[in-house]
Amino acid sequence: MKIKNGGALSLTNGTEIIPFQYSELSATHSPSIVYKQNGRYGLMTNKGLHLTAAVYDSIADSDSGLFPAEKNGQWLYLSTSGKEVIHLPDSITDARPFVQNAAAVKENGKWGLINRSGQWIASPEFDDIQILPSHGE
Repeated sequence: MKIKNGGALSLTNGTEIIPFQYSELSATHSPSIVYKQNGRYGLMTNKGLHLTAAVYDSIADSDSGLFPAEKNGQWLYLSTSGKEVIHLPDSITDARPFVQNAAAVKENGKWGLINRSGQWIASPEFDDIQILPSHGE
């Protein structure tokens, strides 16, 4: 769900939960919401409490508990509490959400895989990577 020019109302009693002051709100697979304010993105709780300031160029949804985000051209991952937990090198130009314990990141025009510590588990040598969830691996 993405809402332009929005806020949020309680489905129980109709009271305002999140003020109608944001240019975008996007639901995520966690209790967090990505919001846009003054052209920048941040994370908030589903009750409207800001977990981060709106300082990011982008924040992508994730169901892994780590959100890929870009801040001033630098890629990193945010925890569901809004903490910057993995900072990627300047050479990274794109990052995708984690699937299980790996995420695809792009360096020098090629994709590779990192683990939850930000270490390479597959060197960036692929034109594209799609991580398919496995059951039993």
